This record gives sequence, structure tokens and C-alpha cells, in this order.
Amino acid sequence: MRKYLISAMLAVTILIFVTSCMSAGNDSGELYVPIRSGIVQPNHPSYNHSMFISENGELWGWGDNAYGQLGNGNTENQHTPVRIMENVATVISEQRKTVALKTNGELWTLGTHYTAIADEIMYFYNDNIINLTALQLGIDRTMILDRVIYFDVNVFNIAAIQNCGTLWVWGDNSFGQIGNGSTEASHLPLKIMENVSIVSLRGFNITAMQDCGTLWTWGRNQYGQLGNGMTENSAYPVKVLENVSRFYNAGFTQAAIKNDGTLWTWGANHLGELGDGTREDSNHPVAILDAVSDVAIISNRVFALRGDGELWGWGWNLNGAVGSGVEEEVQLVPAKIMGNIKSIATATSYVMAITNDNVLWGWGWGVPLCDEVTDIHPIPVEIKRNASQVVSWDTHVLVLDSDAVLWSWGFNSLGKLGVGTFEMFHAREPLTITLK
Repeated sequence: MRKYLISAMLAVTILIFVTSCMSAGNDSGELYVPIRSGIVQPNHPSYNHSMFISENGELWGWGDNAYGQLGNGNTENQHTPVRIMENVATVISEQRKTVALKTNGELWTLGTHYTAIADEIMYFYNDNIINLTALQLGIDRTMILDRVIYFDVNVFNIAAIQNCGTLWVWGDNSFGQIGNGSTEASHLPLKIMENVSIVSLRGFNITAMQDCGTLWTWGRNQYGQLGNGMTENSAYPVKVLENVSRFYNAGFTQAAIKNDGTLWTWGANHLGELGDGTREDSNHPVAILDAVSDVAIISNRVFALRGDGELWGWGWNLNGAVGSGVEEEVQLVPAKIMGNIKSIATATSYVMAITNDNVLWGWGWGVPLCDEVTDIHPIPVEIKRNASQVVSWDTHVLVLDSDAVLWSWGFNSLGKLGVGTFEMFHAREPLTITLK
């Protein structure tokens, strides 16, 4: 993806959009969204800011703040954690904005939100010109939708599900990704579907799963990533699979797990990311692996976690990033990496995983992984013990240990390690982060 910012931002206002939905199982009509505490996973590992949600719902942030994405009322970078907001249930962190869902169902935007309305900002995206307006929301935090229980965000769009199952989408619509039958962008949320439980935005397409397990996709379809047997874009939702329990939308490639544990993939396959033994794109789902409980896709490689704790990987194996130990640059079929895994964290060129005994492992190539920048690990190596959560960026990593202590290491550009200095250095050993 090539993106070049070629003109200045225009600050405009956004309207608060409030709707009514039936209350969820509460006579008083109050909505409560559970807190998902811990390190916030960024939408892309190249970002230079970090966020954390405490067990009582306090949102903290540090690092790059050039666009007000930390939401603390200014655009100054922060080298130590600053408290941003209270009563936060979950957060999605984009490069220039952060979207936070509060425990009462209010959806708030912090930072710079892009939507394709005017000609003030322009991006080149695979030879398509996308015209954008910047909504500068970094200083004044803005509540944009109520009664939300789930949402997703990318550079150009936001999608939110209310507690009654209604899906709303707004922002850019160059490829019909809003799903309302047009290609006209919208500043305001538009109602798209009912009975939706999960939604995912990547690139210029959207995938949504209904309560019954039916999977729908719409938007851009250059490589068959909509999975409907065609390669034409769709401005309406199209049905892909039924009986789905989980899915992963990576933009050009998608994957879904059915209720019987079978993993299906479709879309772009330039570097073997479909795992079907070829490098041919597929515009329809293909069965790849059974007994799968979770799946993740990043940088043209796929990782599948099976129910017995075995981790399998395939796709682009540059610098051993698949972790299978083979020298080939492309792994065309699933290969077993290691067992006893409970979670993984992926960056562009390396992967980290935590086993059920709380040991952190890593493989591939990356600053947080290696003592020397030239080191390559084609198979897993032990990194740290007593780890309960890990989130990986391209040049730094955060780990929450079993004692609720937060650690960071890697490059400290823009203060993103959160250890109290803007000095640029490479921390090869974990450093503690203090929230105060």
C-alpha cells in the first residue's frame, strides 16, 4: 500500500449522532459494556504510541501524539503514561486517531479522523486517488454514537454495533465499503444491517458476522477477498459462509473458522497466505485446516491456533517469520511451529507467543526480538518468563506479567517505551513502566 500525504488538513466539526436502541436485559435501561483491561493492540505495528486500560477502566497513553491521538488535550509527545479517560471498556488505536468505547456504551473519537468528503487531503492508494477531509478531534474529545457494544476502525471508516444488533458505518465509500448501495461518503453513521455481533474493517472492505453465524462481506474485491465467487466490488453486503464462529479480515486476504473447527481462507494469495499449496488467488472460501480455535493474519502470513494448543503457520517466511525453521521464503502449506500456546502477537517481521506456563517465545527478525539487529531466529527462542499478555510493534514490545507489572523494550523513538525519557536508545532488556 502506497500512501502519500500531499496537502494540509482542514479542521471541521462533526455532529454527535445519538440513536435509541432497546436496553439489554436491564429494567433501568442502563447499558454496561465489560472492561477489556490490558495492553491495547494497535491496528498496525508501525505506530509509535502505546495505550493501556487498567482493571478499573482508566485509559493511559504515551509516545507519539502529533495528531492528538492520545486524547489528552494537546499534541505533545509523552515519554511517560498519561491518564486519558475513565470508565473505558475497550479502545482501538489507529495511527492518527483513537476510538474509545466507554462502559456506558458511548463511542468517543480522539485525534484526526479521515473521511472522503472534500479535496483538502489526498492519498494515492494503488493508483486510486482518495480525497479526504480531516476532522481534527484531538483537542476536544467527541462522543459520536451511543448504546454501542462493539466497533472497529481503520484509517478511512468506523463501524459500530449497538446493543440491539444494528450495524452503523460511516466515512469513506470509494469502493462501496459503507454497504448502503452507493459510493458516496458519509460524515454520519448509516444503518446497514441488523442482528450483527462482530464487524471488521480492513483496507476498503468490511466483514460482519450475524448472531446466527452468517458471514457477510462488501466493498473492494480486487483479489476476490469478498469470497462471493467474483472480483467485482460490491456496495451491498454479500453472503459468504454460514455456521461461522470466528473470522479474520486482513484486507486482501480473509479467513473464517466454522462451528466444526474447520478453517477457510480466500482472497489474495501472492505469497501463499491461503495455505492451499498454491500462489493463486481465490474468490471463494477454501478449506485449509481442522480443529482450529483462532486465527491471525499479518504481512502475508497466517497463524492458526488449534484447540490442543498447537500453533501452525504459513505464507511469507522472510527472515524466518513463519517460525517453521525452513529456509524457503514462502511456506505454501500449514507447518507446525510449537505447542502449548495460549496467545500470539504479530508484527511485520517477527512473532511472539505465550505458552500456557506463561513463557514468552519469539521468532523471525525484529529489534525487540534480537540482541543485534542482524540476528534472525527461524525457530522460536525463549524471551521472558512470567508473561500474561504481549503486544508487538515493529520496533518495540510491551508485556504485562502475571504480577500485573508492565514492561517494555526495543527502540525508544518518541518516548514510546514509556520510561520517562525521549532519548533515542535500544533497550535490549525489559524496562518497567509506571502508571501514576
